Amino acid sequence: MNRIPCIILFSSMCLLNITVLSAQEVRTPDDLFKLNIEEFLNVKVVSVSKKSEEIFTAPGTVYVITKEELNRFGFQFLQDALQYVPSVYLYNPHSWVWGGQRGFVSNFSQTLLLINGREVNNLIAQEGFISRQFATHNIERIEVVASPGSALYGANALAGVINIITHESNPDFKGMAVSLDAGSFNTTAGSVVFGTSVNGLSIKGSYRQFNSDEEDFLDFVRDTENYSKGWVDNQYAHSYITDYKNPSEAVPVTLQIDYNGLYAGLNYYFNKQSHGLEKVRWDYTDSEDYRKFTLWYGGFKKNINEAMSLSLEYQHIRSFLWGRYHAGYWPDSRLQSSGIIDIYTFPDYVTTSSGVILHGLEEIKDYYSSFAEYLIDQGLIDPNNITEDDIRKYFSHIYTNKNSNGSQRQRFDLLWSWTMNEKASLDLGYVYDTINYVGLAVTDAALALGATYDIPLDLSKRDDVYDSIKHGAFFQLNYSLLESSPLWFNCGLRYDQQNHYGSSVNPRVGLVWQPKTDTIVKLLYGEAFREPNVFELSGDPNLEPAKLRSYELNVSQNVSDWARFSITGYHNTVTQFISSVGSLIGSNIGTVEEQEGNGLEFNFHLKKKAFLAFINGSLLFDITQTIRNSETGTLEESDVLGIPHEQYNLGLSYNFRIPFTLSLLYHYASNYDTLSGNAAFSEAFTIDAAHELRFTVQFGDLKIGDLLLDGFLTVKNLTDEENYQANIRRSGPNVFLQEGRSIMMRVRLRQ
Repeated sequence: MNRIPCIILFSSMCLLNITVLSAQEVRTPDDLFKLNIEEFLNVKVVSVSKKSEEIFTAPGTVYVITKEELNRFGFQFLQDALQYVPSVYLYNPHSWVWGGQRGFVSNFSQTLLLINGREVNNLIAQEGFISRQFATHNIERIEVVASPGSALYGANALAGVINIITHESNPDFKGMAVSLDAGSFNTTAGSVVFGTSVNGLSIKGSYRQFNSDEEDFLDFVRDTENYSKGWVDNQYAHSYITDYKNPSEAVPVTLQIDYNGLYAGLNYYFNKQSHGLEKVRWDYTDSEDYRKFTLWYGGFKKNINEAMSLSLEYQHIRSFLWGRYHAGYWPDSRLQSSGIIDIYTFPDYVTTSSGVILHGLEEIKDYYSSFAEYLIDQGLIDPNNITEDDIRKYFSHIYTNKNSNGSQRQRFDLLWSWTMNEKASLDLGYVYDTINYVGLAVTDAALALGATYDIPLDLSKRDDVYDSIKHGAFFQLNYSLLESSPLWFNCGLRYDQQNHYGSSVNPRVGLVWQPKTDTIVKLLYGEAFREPNVFELSGDPNLEPAKLRSYELNVSQNVSDWARFSITGYHNTVTQFISSVGSLIGSNIGTVEEQEGNGLEFNFHLKKKAFLAFINGSLLFDITQTIRNSETGTLEESDVLGIPHEQYNLGLSYNFRIPFTLSLLYHYASNYDTLSGNAAFSEAFTIDAAHELRFTVQFGDLKIGDLLLDGFLTVKNLTDEENYQANIRRSGPNVFLQEGRSIMMRVRLRQ
């Protein structure tokens, strides 16, 4: 259903009727010329210490993508901006992006994803699900903390934090903006962002409807060497796969109401698409994946006196997912179903075409190389005339908790802050967090055992399959030690208690020194943890959380009043890594006991009059895993595969007085060794280095009566390079092919 015309009509009526003008400053090109690098970059961040502080003195490594940069470089989605953050790695199978930070990659389950400080990792797998639902139409800035965050945030901030700051967080935001997006692959989107205040009552929110056919990868999914290498059913499926469809839809909604220190709000999204290149399968036209996430919150913030403040917030989250795809898995444990799908059940014995009698599923699986081979040999399908009915009957994989109450989370956050004097401040917090996980009913229980427990597909209501009850308490102390040469001391500690795995204690300590006016030096130590999710606990109910210890040295320097440089060196060690190597970035020989690595990140910004430029990058050194062999029990050391050891980004932008801005972005990832996404292959191979150019023209502000018009046009992968990425989750495809050249534009009308 396309709601864009409704958005345009509704937004136009609001623009005609709302008379509150934007309280945000409108910067002209002349204003931008006057900004020096200090004014342009020295924004305040809230993600490192859960309170506003200067980015250069915050006790952590944090990267910020500002609203101006989002527009200058034509970023439409969160992942567009994350690609140019030094600490982040992205892998895009064109369903939802995978990745992580500083050598820890999977499904973003080591990174905590926040909107205005509230967790939005999905509930069932605790992963940072990033698809088309996080668009930039309502983003003030993006803060990426590359330092461990468990000392304040608790579980799953092991590699860091990504915090999306929206207009709702800005108490001064007023006005309205209507945006229309359009571009390649029949992509369209419409959005409205608004804020108004009457007699102390503030209402702010946003709505967006996104639809796209997405890129057509038919030629690639038919490439049996690069995409589906080693798939035993290639010879049969190749003639059947004649089309590819990956339509997507996203509807994110935000709303917040404030009155006299009290507030309530909503973060909601609905996301629908196919599975893209995520899985090797029989049918690329009839797959769908649905996600629905709702976060209601309410609370108050009160200043007790000039030195003390108190805040309390309650959150209620519900999360659902459902969908289908058509893969060639053996139906190890088909579940009974009524009226949804015809489930195939095996007879007690079968006779092969050569006369061999096989008893039971295990003998059948030992004899035939695949389920398709079995069906063909038994005359159940014709390899020369495979039909849609064949696919749906024998190869459908359906998963759902749509008709349940969904996984639910309830959380209370209490924070007391005390500014003791000009030199010291103290924060104390308490968190009560309970999650009831509802599993997935699936057609093949063996593929999702941790969340299934043999639940029939047609069962409308289900009990929780796992519960999590957590208590967390933390403190944070900031103290100024010197005045002549400012030296700040920061320390924090959080204690978490969970009903299954017990307790976890995570400290952090930081020294921030300003030896000269233009120089900041940070020495940081922190610990963090990632808790096991329900899928991992199904294999081992006694699984312990992963534990990180991190050391960092960060130096930032104003080169002049128009240039600033920062560099960070770090050493990370993770023990009890949780994940099996085969499901992440190694081989299927065992589990990771420890991962250790050193890295370097740098970030250089230049802002002189109308010219803006940056160059940043990351390097990994000596990153290894210690693996416990599942057969021998011995420990073995292995290089970490699947991650480029060098990444560099270059951005150039010039703002003309006409006014419009021309920008060019360059992204480079070095070649790296990886394993095939098909777990049957144990030998590593090399993925070539990737080069990508992005060109953007931004225009505005053009006056139309009392309104302002701005927007951008961006060309992704300008040179149409053919770049591949590793399948780090080893989900079937050998590698993934990245997006080809595409054109996208946005036009925005605002007060």
